[in-house]
Amino acid sequence: MIFGGHPRRLPAVKRNHPKAFEMLYGDKPWICALDKLYCWDDTYYEYSPDVVELRRIANFCNNYPVLQGNQIRFPYANPAAVEKILRWVKIRIGVRPEALNPPGINCVNGVLQVIWEDKVPNWHLIEHTPDLYYTYKPIALYDPTADPTHCDRLLECLDPGQREIFLRIIAASLDLPTVRKHKAA
Repeated sequence: MIFGGHPRRLPAVKRNHPKAFEMLYGDKPWICALDKLYCWDDTYYEYSPDVVELRRIANFCNNYPVLQGNQIRFPYANPAAVEKILRWVKIRIGVRPEALNPPGINCVNGVLQVIWEDKVPNWHLIEHTPDLYYTYKPIALYDPTADPTHCDRLLECLDPGQREIFLRIIAASLDLPTVRKHKAA
């Protein structure tokens, strides 16, 4: 290879990053946002602290032998290599922070999304997918046939004007960007 007109050899670079990535992060979807790692857990992305991931990577490096000459060595079993691998993983699976927790509600039985037809919102329950980056565990079950009696009783505690404001704020919070877009139009 020629750099600046002079032949030069590139320095040897030890690369176990791809192998570590494949072995530790290739079995299910992972994302990184705001320098935090999240692992797909069938209904949401669960946060995994760096200390947990550093330990997993260190265990991998401690068990990753390399034949150097006629000796087996463990050249990646050191803090610098472990930290480089973690950094590499975070770079490879990074997503924009704005993509986290998209409009809708992550429910136990699926994702309740607002589908807009002109300016009219309609609710649709879709299956969980790792393509939707929810980072909170769903706790509510969506049931369109649920009895609204208790909810209606709670809403009756508010004056009619307050009730209307409360319901509009709650509804708008489920898809604020689209609501703002329609209000501006």
